Amino acid sequence: MQATVAEKLSSIQKNLNDLPEPTRKLINDSAVAAAASKQSANQYNDLAKRLDEAGGGYGAATSFADYLRKQTGAQSPLTDLRQEYTRIRNSAAIKSLPQGPATDKDIELALKGIPPENADARTVASFLRGIGKMQDIEASVGNAKTDWLANNNGVLTRAKDTFIAGDYTTKPGETFNDFTQRVVVDVSKRYRSPAQKAEEDRAATMAKIPTTGTPAAAPAPVNIRAQADAILSGGR
Repeated sequence: MQATVAEKLSSIQKNLNDLPEPTRKLINDSAVAAAASKQSANQYNDLAKRLDEAGGGYGAATSFADYLRKQTGAQSPLTDLRQEYTRIRNSAAIKSLPQGPATDKDIELALKGIPPENADARTVASFLRGIGKMQDIEASVGNAKTDWLANNNGVLTRAKDTFIAGDYTTKPGETFNDFTQRVVVDVSKRYRSPAQKAEEDRAATMAKIPTTGTPAAAPAPVNIRAQADAILSGGR
């Protein structure tokens, strides 16, 4: 994590030198928080992967808490997880998550809360993946925040011009809140399920099918009796 923070601060060093000390501290804190979130994301995803590889069971562990204790070495793993969950759940990045089908099943499960100790391993694995993904979203937003501050005179007001913030390009005049929502939506898309991706591809394909313009009006219904009367009248 220290290496990640050092690399990030090194990349914005020139701008840091032009900013007041309080702003530099804010940028440093943001870089540390982003690196910590990314590290946590990797940890939770790794725990979920181990559960999946164990065939849907806890192995030698007897419960969710026992599994966490053995894997992390923490003495009070559920207490630590609850504190971290509360923090990440209340973060601005997670509050900006799109609702409904824009998030995948793992994130949906994670947003419902921590599973009970007797939850089955597959549910726990999905929950841990969801937490990891939420941490990844927070890391992306925090990483972008450091660049925004460095390139925008140390304030989170509207972007003064176009610059790179994290992995994204800002728009002149864009608010940081609107920018954050763009980042959150993009990162959450990376975690969409195969079914969601297939539906998106199908919709995109349908949208590309050319049309002939305004559909022709349906022909008026034919009155057979009126046609017959006209023929008989002409025959006379």
